[in-house]
Amino acid sequence: MDSLQVKCQSCEQQISSFFCHDCRIAVPVPRGVDYFRYLGLPQRPLIDAERLEATYLRLSQEYHPDRHPDLSAEEKEAILYRSALLNQAYTCLRDPKQRVQYLVELLTRGERTRSNAIAPAIADLFRRVQTTLMATDVYLKEAERPKSSLEAVAFALDGGNPSTHRDALQECRQAIERQQAEVLATLSEIDAQWNEAGEASEQAFHRLTEVADALSYLDRLSHQVHERSVALNMVATPVALRMS
Repeated sequence: MDSLQVKCQSCEQQISSFFCHDCRIAVPVPRGVDYFRYLGLPQRPLIDAERLEATYLRLSQEYHPDRHPDLSAEEKEAILYRSALLNQAYTCLRDPKQRVQYLVELLTRGERTRSNAIAPAIADLFRRVQTTLMATDVYLKEAERPKSSLEAVAFALDGGNPSTHRDALQECRQAIERQQAEVLATLSEIDAQWNEAGEASEQAFHRLTEVADALSYLDRLSHQVHERSVALNMVATPVALRMS
């Protein structure tokens, strides 16, 4: 796909942003312009990172308010909107996980039913993470329960060390990140089939939806681990452990 080209409604020349410097007006953003189109990139799983960065920097400079001090309040508001949309598009497309999710939603118009099928490796990871989460929840519940001095000492000496659970959660976080990396590694293969004719292209899209579902599932799992980590950080270290 070539760089973004839109027509100025005043002079009708083709320009590569949504602001015409000759006419000093903001060009309307066409209905249905997506993040890929906004940044002049093809709709596919992999993108040219250098091209994305270069386009983002060029448009950021063009939309910067300091470059347009003489514009009307309406035109300045239009420029700010374009700048905000640019940042949203850039943030989404530079992150592989967000890009995959966005591309699938874009191509299915948000009407796709997510699959409940889970790859065996992810199912195994889920079981291991859930075991750690349940153990952490038991600890947190006991840690928050009011205790006498003797009970507090007994709790501290009998599995009351929060660092044990922090280490287990850290292992879970690392395992999730490794699984995410393995899922994302399949994008090269999918992208290679993206524009092929017939079944190859359909298969590529089907595999991309599986990647999107897997990443969404892993993100939810990662969020659960993060929640427990935050909760653990708010638990005071038992007195007996501080004194040892």
